[in-house]
Amino acid sequence: MTGGESEPILVRNRPRSPKTQSSGKDRLNESRKEEARSNLILETLKQTEKLTNARRDKQNARRKFNGKWVAIAHTSDGTEIPADTLEAVPWYWIVDDAKLLSKRPGSDGKTIHEEKIDIDIDPYKIPQTIDLINQEKKETSKGIYVFDENTLEVCFAMNSDGDRPGDFTAKKDSKRSLMVWKRVKK
Repeated sequence: MTGGESEPILVRNRPRSPKTQSSGKDRLNESRKEEARSNLILETLKQTEKLTNARRDKQNARRKFNGKWVAIAHTSDGTEIPADTLEAVPWYWIVDDAKLLSKRPGSDGKTIHEEKIDIDIDPYKIPQTIDLINQEKKETSKGIYVFDENTLEVCFAMNSDGDRPGDFTAKKDSKRSLMVWKRVKK
């Protein structure tokens, strides 16, 4: 070096601070975290939509029960009630959304017993399930059902502490009741 020139300063490669060294890695991790958060939010929205649709489907399935129904067949614990008895003294179910009004003939064939009952169904189970909940008596009858537009077949445990039936039978000593209902035309 000659006259007045200064010596070049050598800048050594200093190790970067951990923060500086991993900045690319941190950005990648942050990006992954953000993607995971977005996926979680998206999955939560999908699950919420599924639940909303399931509730709506259940409400729609329950609305199909709406109307007036008359019993056309009834077997209780192996004893079949004759069709002419059911015709002479009809038993009605009047359903409005989740509420059922049962108008059942008394044993004398003249008096009518009325009961207000809540209905809870699960159209997704196989067989489809129905519970009749009597709030006054604090009893729930567990049952199964098969439904089409104008016919409803239900099988219930006769005791509120009985097991839900697995099939549509009401044999002697089964403690089950099997009923077929027909929609009353307006």
